[in-house]
Amino acid sequence: MASINEINKYYNKYVFLKKDLNDYQKAEIDMIESGLEDIYKEDKEDILSYTSTDMSHVKFFYSILYLTSKQQRNPYLCGYIASSALHLLLDYYNIYSIQDCFQNDLSRQGQILLMMFACNRFELIEPCYPKIVESILNGNMSRSLPWGGDGRGNVVPPKPQRLGVLAIEMMASERKQTIDWNNANIPIDLFYYRFCQEALYSTNENELIYWLERLCDNHLEWVSLFLDNDEKQPATGYEIDDIMLFLWPFEYQAVKNFRARHGLSTPEIDHPLLKTPMAIDHLPNFATWQKPMWYNKMVDKVVEVNPELSFIRELFNS
Repeated sequence: MASINEINKYYNKYVFLKKDLNDYQKAEIDMIESGLEDIYKEDKEDILSYTSTDMSHVKFFYSILYLTSKQQRNPYLCGYIASSALHLLLDYYNIYSIQDCFQNDLSRQGQILLMMFACNRFELIEPCYPKIVESILNGNMSRSLPWGGDGRGNVVPPKPQRLGVLAIEMMASERKQTIDWNNANIPIDLFYYRFCQEALYSTNENELIYWLERLCDNHLEWVSLFLDNDEKQPATGYEIDDIMLFLWPFEYQAVKNFRARHGLSTPEIDHPLLKTPMAIDHLPNFATWQKPMWYNKMVDKVVEVNPELSFIRELFNS
């Protein structure tokens, strides 16, 4: 496993040393947002496909601006969270023409959900969980798993899933449920399943510390494996490949906030991941966020396509 210093070095190389590129990055996101606004003004029929593609770029630049900006970070965090959540919701509510699988594979779904929980935002649970269960039962989720290759032209089945399992089992636990992953044809890493069964609601501090330390160890291990070869993607089992998440103990913070939601305290642990620049409280204030025009127009369009999504108009108002 790479040391935290090695990960910090990589992080600094690709994030903090980009401060001189801030103007470029701001110009880039302005250009993307302007392009989205132009698309809406033209009222193109394929507006949602344009939005899906460009929203990924918007998410990336919001994350870079959040990581590199010392002032006015809140709007960038709000933009990152809102665009991430909408990308996921459009998937779950069958906005796109291909509806027998998701654009976001299970690991990316897990990243988004856990990142939301780490920001103490749980409003996605109610609209997302029923759709997740439905997709598991009808096979859409298993069809969305990434298949890899062995470098010799042979197809390799999906690797055991981690972040998605953690997020979904957390949500299921609130309903006194668990997921039959085997029957759903979804391979899982048993650590994350067992974490929810044995640690999520534990009041045994020593036992909880053990599980939390392993949770953070796993975070560093997956990031380290990605750093060994940045061409490795979730298809090969290395799920954390978003720069925003490299040094952010988002799994730990998600668990901590989730336990607080259920009246449980969580001990601080002595772990290097909790001493990084991202080991802070990430608390977006949407009451002060000025939504860009493309965001509001996109919301109008998706509600027109699927009225079930009308709730997103109020999703990030406070």
